[in-house]
Amino acid sequence: MQAVSIRKMKVLLSAVQEKSFTKASVKQHMSQPAVTIIIGEIEELAGCKLFVRAGNTRTTTLTNEGENFAGVFSKIVAQYETAIQQLEVSVSGKKAWVDVLIQKSFAIAIRGDWLRSLQKTFDGSHVRFHTATRDEILEKINSQDACLGLIDGDTSNLKADSRTILTDQVCALVRHTDFAGKHSINWSDLPSKGIVHTGISRSAQLQIRQALKGVEIESEGYVEVDSDVLITKLLADDLAVALTPSLIGSVLEQEEGLRCIELRGPRVDVPMRIVMPWGRMHSTRFETLSPAAVFVGRHDD
Repeated sequence: MQAVSIRKMKVLLSAVQEKSFTKASVKQHMSQPAVTIIIGEIEELAGCKLFVRAGNTRTTTLTNEGENFAGVFSKIVAQYETAIQQLEVSVSGKKAWVDVLIQKSFAIAIRGDWLRSLQKTFDGSHVRFHTATRDEILEKINSQDACLGLIDGDTSNLKADSRTILTDQVCALVRHTDFAGKHSINWSDLPSKGIVHTGISRSAQLQIRQALKGVEIESEGYVEVDSDVLITKLLADDLAVALTPSLIGSVLEQEEGLRCIELRGPRVDVPMRIVMPWGRMHSTRFETLSPAAVFVGRHDD
């Protein structure tokens, strides 16, 4: 296949993102017929249809081949724009800004020395640290801004490169006097009322609800709380357990006199990942990042 210019790649991606050839033409500052011609040229070079047809009309829905091409084009455009930004910084002599975004729920479990090391990792840039919700981080990553995110859950739909640091597991956080002498319990041993930590990915929350339903515990009896601090304040006689990732639970048990107990049976995994917009991960040092380097109380296998 002959080379497709960055300009033409952006036209195709705009059509996909805007779900409209007309809106894509406005975004790319060209006429709508010009957009149609460019997409036709790309399809001719590719040797296949990239958009689904409704009769003789090209829709903005991608074919399987179109999905593949759009994914490749997105990465190439992101890498190109990153290179341009780095060149502009180099020419101007000004330091660029990099935002480090930590998912709020897991901030309590992050090692301070790892955060400090990020300043060296992004040497030559100004680093700003923020806590944010998972959705806020996803939006920032997809916007292709200069940033790094630490989040849980699936990242396959992101326009990003990612590295899995570890796969955590949901545990039962209880008061020190409850379940005395037990280091693990079954889901069926849980009380009828409790707390579900909702500061984690929706898929993990859904798995928790399904596990409760599997042992005939009404999930409505488990209130939703997205704050580590509020969870510790709410743990009481009528809400005697909180279902939360062990990364969070293990820190709270040290600081608040609570206990983190393993749950036997259905395993609810919480993968923790470093994510960066496409084209930025290669220039930083996360290939050998270990759980012990990032999280409090974790050891490398």
